[in-house]
Amino acid sequence: ETHEGTVYGVEFSKDGHLLATAGEDGEAYVWEITSSNSVRKVCRLGSTVFKTVNPQFTTLPGHSRFVKLARFSPTGRHIVTADESRLLLWEGQVDRYREVDIGSLNQLRVNDAAFNGGGTLLAIGGMNGEVILVSVAEPSKHTRLPASFVSVKSVQFAPNQTLAVIGTRRDPD
Repeated sequence: ETHEGTVYGVEFSKDGHLLATAGEDGEAYVWEITSSNSVRKVCRLGSTVFKTVNPQFTTLPGHSRFVKLARFSPTGRHIVTADESRLLLWEGQVDRYREVDIGSLNQLRVNDAAFNGGGTLLAIGGMNGEVILVSVAEPSKHTRLPASFVSVKSVQFAPNQTLAVIGTRRDPD
């Protein structure tokens, strides 16, 4: 089973053994890259179900529209997936992840997300120009940075933990 339609996001885990994909079909998958360079799907994140390839089955709420991104934390313990209106933080290992409630992010319309180098902080950039910083340890607590862009296109942490934000600037008044 693969994505139906366009794949919008692809990211390898830091160790290169896992691959996360995000697609137009409202699904996010985690794939294991085996030593023979073949790929094995180990779980599905993000639709109406969370299902592992194993016989065990867990139902979790997920994405109802296309998934724009799937990102691993540097530790590999978390994956973030997002569509325009919903961001899900999954915690676990290889074939078992659980959704972590990050609280209300209404009106953000997620464009990008990035973990810091230690995987303790998640930056989320939105189409509304906001950047939100989320503590991975306490996801319901987050800080909204003042909107200085019309739309945030990309967020990324530098090795020194400085946050870089790329967006469309507001016109000076």
